[in-house]
Amino acid sequence: MVLDEPVSGLDVSIRAQIMNLLKDLQADLGLTMFLISHDLPGVRYLADVIGVMYLGELVEMGNADQVYNNPLHPYTKVLLSSIPMPFEEDRAKHERIKITGEVPSPLNPPSGCRFHTRCPFAMPICSEVTPESKETEAGHKVSCHLY
Repeated sequence: MVLDEPVSGLDVSIRAQIMNLLKDLQADLGLTMFLISHDLPGVRYLADVIGVMYLGELVEMGNADQVYNNPLHPYTKVLLSSIPMPFEEDRAKHERIKITGEVPSPLNPPSGCRFHTRCPFAMPICSEVTPESKETEAGHKVSCHLY
């Protein structure tokens, strides 16, 4: 189910009703949904397990609490830092991580870690060796040389 584009253009109240309906169907019928979205708050609301991808590669995976409360991959951290904070007191506590550079071509991705050209924590190994997925705690995996 691809929910991002069709739902994001809807009125906020209609969108909330659809998301609540999906959540109810998920609970009542024991449904499994595969959700692809850039709507991070919506993903947080609907998902039990979250996988974060960059240029077609899975860079982090874990349950929703693990990924949101303890993001490991630099790209996950960048994504979560981009969520708008409506209240001033929340913005003051919320560190915004900015990245520079152009998004590489998915047809000709960079060698090593695909995120290294934009990563604020990149090391020489990142451009040479593709990181393996490592489980840092039960069910929480990351593909990054920092771990």
